[in-house]
Amino acid sequence: MYGKAKCCFNHIIGLPLKDGVPQRIFDYEHELFDALQNHKYVWVKKARGLGVTEFLLRYILWLVLTEDKRFKDAQVGVITGPRIDTAVDLIKRIKQLLAGVGVHTEDKETVIKLDNNIIIQAFPSNHMNAFRGFTNMKFIFLDEADFFRIDQQQEAQDVAHGYIPKSDPQIVMVSTPNNPGGMFDRIESDVNSRYHKLFLPYTVGLNQIYGENEIEEAKHFPSFQREYNLKYGYGTGNVFQHDKIQAAIQEYDIDIHTIHNSSVSIGVDPGFGSSNFGVCVCALIDDVVTILETEEFVRPDFGSIIDHIFDLMVKYQAVKVYVDAAAPAAIKALKIAINEDPEYDKAITQAKHDKVKPADRMRVVPVGFGPDGKRMLATLQSFVNSGCLRVSPKYDKLITQMRTAKEVNGLLDKSVIQSDSFDALRLAINLFDFSR
Repeated sequence: MYGKAKCCFNHIIGLPLKDGVPQRIFDYEHELFDALQNHKYVWVKKARGLGVTEFLLRYILWLVLTEDKRFKDAQVGVITGPRIDTAVDLIKRIKQLLAGVGVHTEDKETVIKLDNNIIIQAFPSNHMNAFRGFTNMKFIFLDEADFFRIDQQQEAQDVAHGYIPKSDPQIVMVSTPNNPGGMFDRIESDVNSRYHKLFLPYTVGLNQIYGENEIEEAKHFPSFQREYNLKYGYGTGNVFQHDKIQAAIQEYDIDIHTIHNSSVSIGVDPGFGSSNFGVCVCALIDDVVTILETEEFVRPDFGSIIDHIFDLMVKYQAVKVYVDAAAPAAIKALKIAINEDPEYDKAITQAKHDKVKPADRMRVVPVGFGPDGKRMLATLQSFVNSGCLRVSPKYDKLITQMRTAKEVNGLLDKSVIQSDSFDALRLAINLFDFSR
């Protein structure tokens, strides 16, 4: 083989460079090294520019060049984003590192073959079928995994985990955070996850890989919190401007007497499967839509959630409850709870015949996102842009969904994130849309 690395492997292959200047091993890299040495499955949420990908490529080489027995006849898989250029680039970087120890390969652009029949191969996330079927996969590195396309994230994770009973690989996934609800967010929220979780915000690299002036400049951009401070979704949406959302985030304490003298609306976005059940309570106070409560429930008991919404109606003396029309069971159950006719289709037909708005004749109002989605999104935009919406910072899930909300041709793009709190808010805002 190539012999055990003596003294310092990084010096043998050449120190990493930033702007042409060799960089020492930083404190946070020692922490990362210890995590890799002590844990089988490692999850790293990191700030941009820390050099974690470079570190992992070097770590992989250190393993395969020094642990002869473990990696004999073994494979290392590197999973990248869907662009083949990214896979090619990572393998090219490994080949350049190998040149530091006098090893030159003429393999394919995405493959490296070393002595002892060791193969290092990179795979784009949209080619997971090619990643299946290896006999002795010993190390799997998922790079910038939170930026894989949503449908590819789960497949990449499933294929990687499929090797656990087969060849017992070490699995490492690394990424700057992308959107809430993605693979990284789910693993982070899973208290039973087998992954050792390592958080590397920009602060670990301050005055090491970053200069203070670099960070101060980066702070001027909306994406700073996501790119450098490990916050999901910041700077990715296009529905609201960053400064308008910031202006809407306020601390407030409103007494129940003031609320009862205001118009209160509840939005209900039912979800019992893959999506959550979103509820949002709003009041129009001094011409400002004020969020009183917003919650998401994961697979709630049907009867219990209906009782909860009824309790909110009583507590806040809600004028209307707007429910996604795609959930007839929830609509009927709420109508029965307040002694309103559950056969609402007949009521809608009669109202149209009488040339009045159906919502004027019911307290629990079905609203379809198909016919009304554009209007509701535009209405919410107008409230935020005019400074007529306020939301407490404690409702971080709703705020994150506002930051990440993307629209395509006036409709909310649902392929990016779950938006249950946001959709409940859009429903609740109907009471205050006086243009209807």
